Amino acid sequence: MRKKVLIVDDYEPVREVTKEILERNKALQVSEVSNGKDALHLLQNKSFDLLIVDIAMPEMNGIELIDKLRASGSSVPIIVLSGVLNHNIREFLSSIESIYIIEKTFTIDTLVKNVENILKER
Repeated sequence: MRKKVLIVDDYEPVREVTKEILERNKALQVSEVSNGKDALHLLQNKSFDLLIVDIAMPEMNGIELIDKLRASGSSVPIIVLSGVLNHNIREFLSSIESIYIIEKTFTIDTLVKNVENILKER
């Protein structure tokens, strides 16, 4: 059975490249949305094994999305891809279970290894 990954990022080139990289692994089924609000709506109807979430997005940012997911009882692992991680955001994310941080710009190898390692645990 293929593992389902959702990419949540408002910057289309990042979504496209990330999706392309991950889809090289035929064991993954990758979906994408451009903001937290669309992600939350999709997650009401579909489950995923892993989320890859940007922090700075319109409509609903990554912190709000993570907050709502954890408040609803979701424990889905989340990789936070961001270039805007100040000390407060990093501290907040570190206090939440199953959150993994990868700073932009990241290498393909870093992303792939993190995704594979997290999904092995599930």
